[in-house]
Amino acid sequence: PAQVVARVPRALMLEQSVQLLTLGGPKAGTQFHAHGAAFLTLLAGRKRWHLHPPGQFPNASVGALNISTGAWEKRVWPSLASGSLPTTCWQGPGETLFVPDAWAHATINLDETVGVAWQRQTTTRDTCDFGTDYMCVQTRLVSLRFLRMEPPEAARRYRELFELAEEMTGGPAPGLIPFLQDYQKVSLEGKTRFRTYKALVRSLLRRARPKSDAALLAAALTKALADVAFGLRRDAAESAQLLAPAAEKVPESGLCT
Repeated sequence: PAQVVARVPRALMLEQSVQLLTLGGPKAGTQFHAHGAAFLTLLAGRKRWHLHPPGQFPNASVGALNISTGAWEKRVWPSLASGSLPTTCWQGPGETLFVPDAWAHATINLDETVGVAWQRQTTTRDTCDFGTDYMCVQTRLVSLRFLRMEPPEAARRYRELFELAEEMTGGPAPGLIPFLQDYQKVSLEGKTRFRTYKALVRSLLRRARPKSDAALLAAALTKALADVAFGLRRDAAESAQLLAPAAEKVPESGLCT
């Protein structure tokens, strides 16, 4: 267990956290995302981190959330204005990196890596208090799931948040796919957007080269779409139809129909 492999100093104890074992090959990583406070101890390999404080995630990076971190480093990172650059650091074996509450961060492995992490799934403060960036919009969408309101009001809120996120990305934002299930429950607009996002993901899958990071990402987005469809209609045939092209083109994704 992670608690045995790397014991947590009392000063770093996180209440209500989950423990994670992380494994990855060279160039693998995670795209920008945010959650509660966390820290990761690397046992083997090296990893590069990019971090933004709450409210300061640049729109230029939002538009690249549908590509791998490695591709973002090549296409977007060099062109960011000085005020939009992330804090970047390198982590080696035996080192521990702490990610403050609600900070957006992305990672890329420089070698094969093994690590253990402790992470709070939710933030303890309102990200939007620091500015209206993409991570703020995602926080608001998560909150909508727990608010009781009439369908017309919920539909209005979903529409406003989707439009704001899509304005930041310059088009459909793949990170919004998980919220399409609840959006469709309250409005026909949600069904229209589901079709738009389905067309986007299919296009990404068609254009991705086999065995590439882009193909794996497209497969993951396809899985997210299938989860939305099944969660809403419990139609296994529809979900299998969505998954089939990704399972065929990206067998290493582990998807099955």
